Amino acid sequence: MSEPQMKSEYINKESQLNAINKELVEIDNMVATHKTEFRQAVYNMKSRIDEWKQQHLLIASEGGKLSFSRFLQENQVVEGGRYLLILHLNIAVFIWKLLFRKVISER
Repeated sequence: MSEPQMKSEYINKESQLNAINKELVEIDNMVATHKTEFRQAVYNMKSRIDEWKQQHLLIASEGGKLSFSRFLQENQVVEGGRYLLILHLNIAVFIWKLLFRKVISER
C-alpha cells in the first residue's frame, strides 16, 4: 500500500472513530435523560401515593388493636366530631375522634 493510500485510510478510520465517539456521547446523553425522567416519575409516583394515603387511610402512630366504635358501610358519610375508632394499646386506650367529614370506601 502506498503512502497516500495509507494516509487516506488513516483519515477514513479517524473519521469513523470520531463518528462512533459522537454516537457514544449521544447515547450517554440519552441514558442520562432517561434516568432523570425515570427518577422524576418515581418521585412523582411516591408523592401521589403519599397524597392518596393521606386522603384515604387512617394510620395509627402506635401499634395495638384497632376496633370500630360502630358499623360502617362502603361509601357511608361519617359526620365530623363523631367517635370512629378505638385503639387498644398495652398501657392505655385511645379513642380517635373524627374531626372531619370523610367517605369510607374500599377503593
